[in-house]
Amino acid sequence: MLEDSNLRTIAEVLKRFKKAPARLQVTVLRSDNVRVSILDPLLVPFTASLTSLVLSRVPISQVHALPSGLFPVLEKTRAHLASHGTNSLTSSNSTSTRTPIPFSLNSSLNASHSIGSTSFCWIEIAVKASKRHWQTNRLGPCQPLQSLTLNFWGTHTGTFGYPNFLDNFKFPGLRSLRLVGSQLDFDDEYVCEPEEVDRFIHKLEHEFQLAYLSVCHTHVPRPTLERLFRATPHVTTLDAQIHENYENFFETLTIGQDPSQRILPRLKTLVLELGASGALDDGEGETIDPDYFADFLESRIGLCPPNDRLRKIVLYGRHPDEISDDVPFVQEIQPYLTEGLTLERHVVGELRAGKLDDEWMERDPELWQDWLEAIAVCKR
Repeated sequence: MLEDSNLRTIAEVLKRFKKAPARLQVTVLRSDNVRVSILDPLLVPFTASLTSLVLSRVPISQVHALPSGLFPVLEKTRAHLASHGTNSLTSSNSTSTRTPIPFSLNSSLNASHSIGSTSFCWIEIAVKASKRHWQTNRLGPCQPLQSLTLNFWGTHTGTFGYPNFLDNFKFPGLRSLRLVGSQLDFDDEYVCEPEEVDRFIHKLEHEFQLAYLSVCHTHVPRPTLERLFRATPHVTTLDAQIHENYENFFETLTIGQDPSQRILPRLKTLVLELGASGALDDGEGETIDPDYFADFLESRIGLCPPNDRLRKIVLYGRHPDEISDDVPFVQEIQPYLTEGLTLERHVVGELRAGKLDDEWMERDPELWQDWLEAIAVCKR
């Protein structure tokens, strides 16, 4: 258990440094029961000099309590905030509409959605702060926000639920959306009301202009994939991690005879995760069915005009044999390489050592290549 005396001792040591710290990471162990103020002694005395900040599993109430006017030179921050009760970002009755989490939401927001008022939930906010002060005004337009991740593993089952904070924020500059969770099924009324699905689809169609879409779920029925993809016709890069062997995925993306019914007509880059799947767990079958994948490739390359073709496939795996030339679906790619298709392969087993989740981060180069703060939060 954290004790105030220990925190004060650490703070005194920091004050003895000849140069004020520019980078600070405050991490609470998963087993710790936080009953004392962490940020007052460790963070507040050094806010004037900080350009980089990581807060991991810090109680969100302590972040809410920070005064305005801090962090004049803060450039990058990542917060993984712990909260009991209703998620203060996702609840429509949240106090965040009056006292928002004081981060400038200027690059990327990663929100973990929780349903119910009694479940323990994690709230993740991944932001790059470019303004001079923390924002304390009422929630409204977030013009600079470009990337949004909705992580539904904060719920009891990891299934989709409409995040009410979408009604509090406006994201006119949003270009990237990631959905993370277990089953994503828009037709399961037990999990999500049809009206909530309609609200979400309306946001996709009329408010967001997405160029990047990431779907990281265990299972997604074909009607849900179709509705999701038809609501995001401007997507040029599609990232996917479908644990149930990409069932329905390539059948949905295969272009049929009617050009007016094309799904994701501007798709140019496909990014696929091969490091975790039902087939690998069971030790049998293929993560990606080579026959369905062959039909997909033919429809997107062989039968498409040159300007409309898929141009790049990027594969990620924990081990080389998951994405080698011996894998049947990879063999289906080979004939198209002479027609201009580019194939990239990345083995990321070592990069993921010690991580609990968030495998999508290695597949997002904008985050992974230059955002060490985000990596720090994902470590055990």
